[in-house]
Amino acid sequence: FPDVMTESTYAYHLEVIANITLWHPIADQQPQTIIHADYNPRNMGLTYRQQQWRACIIDWEAARVGIPQFDIAQFILYVSQPHNVIANMEQLLPLAWEQMQLLSATQIDYAYWQQGFVSALYMHLINRLPILCLIFHVYPSHHCNWGVHTYQNAMILLEHLTKSI
Repeated sequence: FPDVMTESTYAYHLEVIANITLWHPIADQQPQTIIHADYNPRNMGLTYRQQQWRACIIDWEAARVGIPQFDIAQFILYVSQPHNVIANMEQLLPLAWEQMQLLSATQIDYAYWQQGFVSALYMHLINRLPILCLIFHVYPSHHCNWGVHTYQNAMILLEHLTKSI
């Protein structure tokens, strides 16, 4: 993506990788669970059972143990537009935090949870984005250029969060 991966964004990626020993331990210390690891609208559906709609998550081949903020980050990056990505994050991240505490019966400091979310965004940049770029390079119309879309949203969130944390 030459329009996205400029010299300055390339330098930013190198900085994120160079600082992995600073941010990745934060992710390693977060509560872990089974994550989908490809949590986006293409892998979601609805089914109608017992007179109510239920979400159906498909395509679990990338599933692994990890921080739930990774799935939350991916979802927000895919469904948001640049003008609403911060608002979506501010709405969905606290809901996911509350659910994680409830389901794990564990108290989690919200600022710490946010730091895990920042780590998840960094992981998206260095692990997931290259795969999206490769897919788009091989199949230019595949996934409507999700790499650029999610990258722009990730950069907006990182700029916002790294100023406020």
